[in-house]
Amino acid sequence: MKDNIFWNVDTQIDFMKPDGKLPVGEKQEGAEEIEPNLEYLTELARENQYTIVNTADWHNQDSEELSENPDFVETFPEHCMASSQGAEYVEAVKPEDPLVFDWREDYCIEKELQKPVEEIVVYKDRFDVFEGSPHTEDILNQLDPEEAVVYGVATDVCVDQAVKGLTDRGLDVYVVEDAVKGIDPSASDNSENSWKERDVETILSMEVEEYLERS
Repeated sequence: MKDNIFWNVDTQIDFMKPDGKLPVGEKQEGAEEIEPNLEYLTELARENQYTIVNTADWHNQDSEELSENPDFVETFPEHCMASSQGAEYVEAVKPEDPLVFDWREDYCIEKELQKPVEEIVVYKDRFDVFEGSPHTEDILNQLDPEEAVVYGVATDVCVDQAVKGLTDRGLDVYVVEDAVKGIDPSASDNSENSWKERDVETILSMEVEEYLERS
């Protein structure tokens, strides 16, 4: 059996809730609709003792992606400010006693991850968790997984960056298509098409357990 991790991307209140500062999706089809599947995946990982890596935007006033005149491509309005309520995870995925790595702090990752850890939080300051945190590379190297089950928001931004970052580092990636939500449908389609070129598989949440048993 291959070593697997679950990779939960930015399922924070500001993105997931209609009254958040930067809600993902349309009002009638927003990110809230994927919360039951997010909860299912979280419980599946916990029951089977798979490590969950939870990434999260954790900005300050100097963050490069924040702008008062955002283009909604490279820059966005203020959101997920460090320690704010909007930066918290929604209840469906809220980490239980996680090991937290803040991009603003220093850590000895090898020492921190000497023992198996079930839940990790990686705070980041950019779309790409490998650029937005100096710790992500070392965390992944220490965990040394072969496969990653990826889900969260937004399909065409941070999920896309996570998928590309993980495949660039040699992992087989499964994206749970009913547990992701994008900002722009066209851009999300482009992301999904680009994943196919990387041999990324898209599966449904109820198929994840079967895929893991086969791996």
